[in-house]
Amino acid sequence: MANLTWQRIWRAVGAETLGQILNFAIRLLLVPLFISTWGLENYGYWLTLTSLSSWISLTDLGGQLYYQNSMNIAWTQKRFDDFQSTLTSGLVFFFSIAVSFTFLFGILLFALPFGDWFHYQAIGDNIGNLIILIVAVKIVLSLPYGIILGIFRIVEKQATSVMYVNLTLLIQLVLSVTALMMKGSMFVLAAIEIIPLIIVMFISAFHIKRLMPESFKFLSAKHFSFDIIRISIKPSLHFFIIQVSTSLIIQGCTLITARVLGPAEVVVFNSLRTVANMFSQFIGVLSHSAWPELTRLHAQKESRKLFDIYAHIANLLFIAGLTYFCFLNHWGEYLFSIWMRGKVEYFPMTMFLISLLVVLNSVWTFGSYMLMATNQHTDFSKKQLVVNFVALILFGIGVKFYGLNAGIAGLIIGQSLPMTLVIYNNLKKHKWFHMAHYLLILQAAGLTLYLTTLIPFVAFIILAIEILSFFYLVKIRKYPRAYENLLNRIYDKTS
Repeated sequence: MANLTWQRIWRAVGAETLGQILNFAIRLLLVPLFISTWGLENYGYWLTLTSLSSWISLTDLGGQLYYQNSMNIAWTQKRFDDFQSTLTSGLVFFFSIAVSFTFLFGILLFALPFGDWFHYQAIGDNIGNLIILIVAVKIVLSLPYGIILGIFRIVEKQATSVMYVNLTLLIQLVLSVTALMMKGSMFVLAAIEIIPLIIVMFISAFHIKRLMPESFKFLSAKHFSFDIIRISIKPSLHFFIIQVSTSLIIQGCTLITARVLGPAEVVVFNSLRTVANMFSQFIGVLSHSAWPELTRLHAQKESRKLFDIYAHIANLLFIAGLTYFCFLNHWGEYLFSIWMRGKVEYFPMTMFLISLLVVLNSVWTFGSYMLMATNQHTDFSKKQLVVNFVALILFGIGVKFYGLNAGIAGLIIGQSLPMTLVIYNNLKKHKWFHMAHYLLILQAAGLTLYLTTLIPFVAFIILAIEILSFFYLVKIRKYPRAYENLLNRIYDKTS
């Protein structure tokens, strides 16, 4: 059982890694191509427009995550009618809500002076608003698309689900590069956001029909239930709060930078954040690959196996984060200059602060995935909204009065450290004392090591130790006995 669980996780990790390579290729190829085709200022406008349209993604009200968890639990416990009812009700609910909110959003776009507020009136308010709506249509379609692909994860084929996402990215990359090389407009690039989604949605739906029993239907009138929708609203809204909190930081920082510093600074901030956030993609790879297994083991009440998966993945994230941090802050400028061809200035201290923010967030983020995968997210979701709101205020104050670096420092103080304590307390609240203590151990050790890399040559020493440790683990193909004993002591003393 344990071996099968890890096999499914590592297959999904392989597929997710391929997806991150495609994501990396998209950023590596498209950002310089965008700038050379449209110019720095117009690319800044494009980032602002797509950032505004991304808020439509919140119209699923957090329900996708809750419904996928519920379908996974129903499938694991062989309650197939409940599985079908949850799927049908969820698809109807998401699509109806998304279309309604997009319609209302469109009315607001043309009724309010968004162009003046976010400085894209230079390309024409109506043109900018239409581009926002076209990209919003892609986000509306992505809601049923996400539920459909989630079925693969539920039936223990999460790697297949990821490969369909990879196919979507590949089609989008090819079409986008072609369009930009042909001097395509923003309208063309916005339309290209939609085409791959439609193609892959139909292919994957056909595949699922072949996998499932003959009685399976994506939409079944007899299985539609208002009660399921009603029951799902409260836990879904707590997932929604988490999504709002995340968008508040990601998109809010972009919009504040655009408002206070202008489009050129948006490109600088987003470019440096893109590089630093490549590690966030690694977090996503491991977390999304493990998510269905975490839900499944929790439903089967396998608490020790649950802790083993949590501890091993958290440990891997810690080592990878430290490696990436050291590498980025010593060779990042050279690689950044090659990537951007000298068209965007590199700021070493800005990169240090952004990468510190990312690696500190990685530890508590995986702890939050543990809570979300098991529908134990109610309390921390509300606290995260408050924390992120305060962190965004600190970012805005820092940017306004002291510059971009002060804003990022505000995020570290206002988000990273408080959220570590929030997740620690929530893990303890749900009787996962061993996970809570392990989270604090990793975060304290990480913060100490990240700060010591400011001392000359320390980063090289850390990298050398990590490389030697990696070859040692590859050679013996298992963790040292001392590490396994540490996990056993933590679990036994805190259970």
